[in-house]
Amino acid sequence: MEDQNNTIKGKINEVPLAEAEEATFKWQEQTDASGKHYPKSFLFNKVDFTQILNNEEEVTHIKLYPAIKDDGKVTLLVVGVKQTGRGNNDYIDIINPEPDAEVSGIYDFAYPCPNTCGISPLYKFE
Repeated sequence: MEDQNNTIKGKINEVPLAEAEEATFKWQEQTDASGKHYPKSFLFNKVDFTQILNNEEEVTHIKLYPAIKDDGKVTLLVVGVKQTGRGNNDYIDIINPEPDAEVSGIYDFAYPCPNTCGISPLYKFE
C-alpha cells in the first residue's frame, strides 16, 4: 500500500529497516531440498539495468525470475517488461521467442551473495 508521506518525500515503496531485516532474515533461514541455504542477496551492476532500460524503448518495468542453473546454483534472470494497460495482467515480457534468435532479451547478470558479499544489516550471520 502506498503511503502518501513517502510519495511526497520521493520514497515510493521504501521499506523501514526493521521490516526489511525481519523479511530478509526469514528468507535466509530457508533451504532448498538438499538443505543448502539460498543466496542471502543478489548484486547487480547499474550498467546492466541501464542497458536494458536504454536498449528497449518500450521498457516500463524490469522483472526478475528466480532460476536454478544446471549446476544447482540459484540465480535471477532479468527481462524488460512493457505495460500495456492499467490492470494487473497488462504487462508483457520483452522476449524474443525464436529459439535461434541472436538476442533473447533474457539476461543473467545477478551475482549471488553468500556471507562474504559485503556488509549489510540485512544479512543474518550465524
